[in-house]
Amino acid sequence: MAASVSDRAVAAVVGSIVADAAAQGLHWVYDLEKLDTAVGGNAPEFHSPSACPFYTIDTGTNTAYGDQTFLVLQSLAQCKGLDVSDLKQRFYKYFGPGTAFDTGDQTTRPIKGPWRNGSIKTFLANMEAKKDNTGSDTDEQADGAAKVAPVVALCAGQPDMLSSVEAAVRVTQNHQVALAGALTNARILEALILHGKKEGVIEALMEELGRQDGQNITGQDETVAQQISEVQEQKSQGKPHREVVNKVFKSSCALPKQFQSALHCVVTHTDYVSAVRATILAGGDNASRACFVGACFGALNGLDGIPAESKNKCVRYQTVLDLAKTVVSLRESKK
Repeated sequence: MAASVSDRAVAAVVGSIVADAAAQGLHWVYDLEKLDTAVGGNAPEFHSPSACPFYTIDTGTNTAYGDQTFLVLQSLAQCKGLDVSDLKQRFYKYFGPGTAFDTGDQTTRPIKGPWRNGSIKTFLANMEAKKDNTGSDTDEQADGAAKVAPVVALCAGQPDMLSSVEAAVRVTQNHQVALAGALTNARILEALILHGKKEGVIEALMEELGRQDGQNITGQDETVAQQISEVQEQKSQGKPHREVVNKVFKSSCALPKQFQSALHCVVTHTDYVSAVRATILAGGDNASRACFVGACFGALNGLDGIPAESKNKCVRYQTVLDLAKTVVSLRESKK
């Protein structure tokens, strides 16, 4: 029996959070020689003990990217839709003072405990200053991509999909580059959820980005179209994904290169396992890329495409599955 849109939406959310957890033990390892030594020829998923040079947390738990995905998912399920005020309070309660993220000085590394990303620090400061606009105006890193999967699972095929993603991203980021990256991710994931295949998705997006009378889907449509063209060019050259990430687009958190590296993995792989593995082994900010890659191949391959071993090792798996089903049921009721 073919997977339904709802099945693909659920699998996209689960695939995103499982992939992030799988990458966590090798997160932010930029020295590929050290990464390879740590892996030792074994499967890189759920590497233990952590080889991350910035922070150490338990194997199977999520990075701060996956945490953001989870909080958005949880809020959507409990509020029965997008509630920005709830999302702000939820983020503050989870990342703020007195939490596991309140580790003090982050200069002595690796810290024992989770890592507060830059946009989260600005968000917390803005909340404490009681600002209505809580997002960072200067951060152009990959946090926005982490908020995409749950919102698209709820809103795929609906006219409010892009505006809902933008509202969720603006909780912590207002920079146009961050918004453009997240909205492009959202449009791609929406197509995969709705149609269940990669064929024609990028071509259709490129056509829409280039239409003078079309909706301005990212705020930077012409620039984003050029970025996607560069990914397509790299695909045509047939270079290994790891080489493209590290020598062409780079492996850092910064957009748009992070978006291009993640998209290259999506367009050059065919299944969840090989795509997530390639993402991890490319090093650097592999977890943020894994959020998007895992969502895309979750939608394409379904829950059965995510290995049982990975589901078992992901601490939040069952909770995420249940919440994702709740959110997707809300989408069905909106039809």
